[in-house]
Amino acid sequence: MIEPKEALDIILNNVKSLPAKKVFLEKGLGHVLVNDIKAKIEVPLFDNSAMDGFAIHKQDLGTKNCLKVIGEVKAGQKTSKVASKGKAISIMTGAPVPKGAAAVIPIENVDEDKKKKTIDIKSAANDRDNIRNKGEDIKKGSVLIKKGTILKPIHIALAASVGVSEVKVFEKPKVSIVVTGNELKRPGTILKAGELYDSNSFLLKSLLLKNNFDVAYVAKTKDNLDKTIRTIRKAIEKADVVLTTGGISVGKYDFVSLALEKIGAKRFFNKVKQKPGKPLSFFTYQNKAIISLPGNPVAVATCFEIYAKPMLKKMSGTNDLAHKEIKAEAAQPLKRHKKRTNYIRVNLIKKNGSYVAKTTGFQGSGVLSSMLADGIAVLQKGNENLKQGELVKVIDLEGNYK
Repeated sequence: MIEPKEALDIILNNVKSLPAKKVFLEKGLGHVLVNDIKAKIEVPLFDNSAMDGFAIHKQDLGTKNCLKVIGEVKAGQKTSKVASKGKAISIMTGAPVPKGAAAVIPIENVDEDKKKKTIDIKSAANDRDNIRNKGEDIKKGSVLIKKGTILKPIHIALAASVGVSEVKVFEKPKVSIVVTGNELKRPGTILKAGELYDSNSFLLKSLLLKNNFDVAYVAKTKDNLDKTIRTIRKAIEKADVVLTTGGISVGKYDFVSLALEKIGAKRFFNKVKQKPGKPLSFFTYQNKAIISLPGNPVAVATCFEIYAKPMLKKMSGTNDLAHKEIKAEAAQPLKRHKKRTNYIRVNLIKKNGSYVAKTTGFQGSGVLSSMLADGIAVLQKGNENLKQGELVKVIDLEGNYK
């Protein structure tokens, strides 16, 4: 039985980033960028109007003159017209600013006589009013998006704005989920005595999708060695990572570890000094990673956050693997385990600029409702309990459970 830090280190040291590939820009969403994206053009590429209005010459700035309208320029259109004293050019939002123009007066700040083709300025303009200057947003040659960035919608838009059509990204790991247990039934069926609804596959699939990982395969297998072997083989074939739940303890019908050994998987550990989640195992097989999670739902969620999520992030190409942590005062005494790290589900309350951690209630590993939490308080093993008001480290669940 090993310590949680050792278990995480073993997992992370035995996986690596998946290969890089070029994809169309819109397909890059959620992937990790391999190389910096540099701007090959300036944005805007030319001075353009920020409003519908009239482009005027610098000698008409600060005046309320009557000006002759000598033409019009639309967005996407060039004009040969030149602004000069006493003459204005009608201009649309986004259209190139004509030569000689020093400002754009919004249409609502003039009285326009369309018959006479004149405008009377109601509110004087200042130099460069309502003109978007060339390069004011993005300079040519600047690093627009740094390598290692997980591409979000704004990154896709920024890349598009400088003409990028393809990006080089790391592949995201495809994940298979295998849940075990004769007693588990799909929600919507009628339960018989001794049966339970399967929540683990729904929990894991939802967590994977929420965290932007791809789910390749979901299956349930009965407590039978041959069926477990067949299901796990199929799960491995379809994915880069397999997450199993249940069937890894020392019970008569726990076949997951044995099935993995039968197919030739290498086991690195099978117990971790933690509560919940003691019967946690990690295997590799043909460059695939397999984490065998306990069957209790709280242990599934806790171990996903502490072990599976950082592993999947590393395989996705990011170096940002550390859990976001918060220091909080304990709202009540918290019990330590003498020999194991204790993970306690808590809600966080902001008080006088700091956080207070309050347990979500009964902490049994089968009490799934206890995961309606803001975070997981980490209590290192020891003989003395944490007193009320003492500081505790809390893993921030970042809104994934509330």
